[in-house]
Amino acid sequence: MIFTSWSSPYSPLILQKVVERHGACIQAIVKVRVDRRRSAWKRFLSVVRRAGLRYALLKSLLLGSIRIKQALGLYPSICSLCRKYRVRRLVLGSLKAQETVEAVKRLEPDVVLSVLFEKIFPLEILQIPSQAALNLHPAPLPRYAGIAPTFWVLSRGERETGVTLHYMDEGIDTGEIYLQKRVEIGNRDSVHSLYVRCCTAGSDLLSEAIEMMLKDRWDRTPQQEGGTYFSAPTQDAYRLLRKHGHSLFSIADFLWPSP
Repeated sequence: MIFTSWSSPYSPLILQKVVERHGACIQAIVKVRVDRRRSAWKRFLSVVRRAGLRYALLKSLLLGSIRIKQALGLYPSICSLCRKYRVRRLVLGSLKAQETVEAVKRLEPDVVLSVLFEKIFPLEILQIPSQAALNLHPAPLPRYAGIAPTFWVLSRGERETGVTLHYMDEGIDTGEIYLQKRVEIGNRDSVHSLYVRCCTAGSDLLSEAIEMMLKDRWDRTPQQEGGTYFSAPTQDAYRLLRKHGHSLFSIADFLWPSP
């Protein structure tokens, strides 16, 4: 079973080929109800205070353009994938709620897979699958653990990034590595274009992982020491990103932000 963010424009890009190739292996794609006590306006102001008005406006513009294309059927969504490939959609409450734990137990999953999921799993859920609880992270762990790794690799002038499928433990992006794939960074990459290519790499990585799982291969590689962790983007980091010649998105991304 797969836990993912239904609001992220990137999770459908990762899962599209996965459900097409391996839909029969997927018990359900799970949505967890999100507490929206803060209004969209307050969330926007929070981004402004941390990363600046320019960053907040451009990010909203990009996400808004993708939402329009999803509504027109020109860009995939989790709902459209579930309908097309007849994958069960499951809506659950808080991960800490006992009814959520019981709902996951009833499915008796071999694997719990987290794809761009925004919540931290309690240990009780991590112990339910018979084989593994795995998370797909769009960065080359142990480097760039945490939030917005695609932004941070460009802000810090990296020439290469990656995607990592790792076992989940009680930490954040700290578990042993199952599979990993490198992704090169272009001189003119935007945060969006790089994220889309990481989604493609992540989709291929998941397909390879599923084939390994079907052969009962459960590789484990401990993460090396010296990892780095990042939180939400800041104004200083955004200035550095632009100094390195990158942007949140290009005109081509905005006009047709799709793979």
